[in-house]
Amino acid sequence: MKQNSITQFNIILHIARFTWMESTRNRLFLLLSIAAVSLGLLGLFLGDLTITESQSTQAIVVGSILRIIAFLTISLFVATSMLRERSDRQIDLLLALPLNRSTYYWGKWLGFALLAIMVSVILCIPLLIISPSLNTLLWVGSLCCELLIVSSISLLMLITFNQLVPSMLGIIAFYTLARSLNVFQLIAENPIQEIGGAAHGVIVFILKAINTIFPNLDQFAPGQWLAYGVPSVMEPLNVLLQTVIYCGLLSAASLFDLYRKSL
Repeated sequence: MKQNSITQFNIILHIARFTWMESTRNRLFLLLSIAAVSLGLLGLFLGDLTITESQSTQAIVVGSILRIIAFLTISLFVATSMLRERSDRQIDLLLALPLNRSTYYWGKWLGFALLAIMVSVILCIPLLIISPSLNTLLWVGSLCCELLIVSSISLLMLITFNQLVPSMLGIIAFYTLARSLNVFQLIAENPIQEIGGAAHGVIVFILKAINTIFPNLDQFAPGQWLAYGVPSVMEPLNVLLQTVIYCGLLSAASLFDLYRKSL
């Protein structure tokens, strides 16, 4: 039993390694390096334009842009990698071997997780040069956590839909809602004009229910950390706790769907 567990763990590492190697063959890191240099030049340009608080302005703008680049990079890479593997029938070959589907899933997840960490580190090099501080390091760590959730939801969408367009729409919808639900809920609970009636109460209830299910990605890598510092140690711990919970939940949903399907 112990030897079988070791064998499955070694297979997980091999699958993660091949997933990682795919990113190097696609020249992904070269493109990320070009993006990082471009972000650094943008930061220098913004520093020349701003009169006061130039460092904070540089950090916030560069951080916002690199977050979008990182999200698109991870979601698109996971989508294209999984679809290519399915079209080449590689997944059938892997699952024909004596390994569990959970082993295959965790191998893919580990490979994409390592890629997410590397993407955030490469893209954040200009940010660390612009604003070298502990707050920036915590911001980068928070972005890593956000990308881990993005890679988990991307895997779930690809396993569920098996097509690029609905999968990407699902990923974008999830990400947008997770970053905006608190704002929607705040607007609904505090309207400019007083709104009564059952319909308004139902809307507020639905928003609260959805917000309970979704992660609060607006708390991940906020610009305030770069400009004014991290308010308390509880905020990074909250980000880490949400990452563990939602990566676990999304992985459980992916495994359920993977075992349910006949591949």
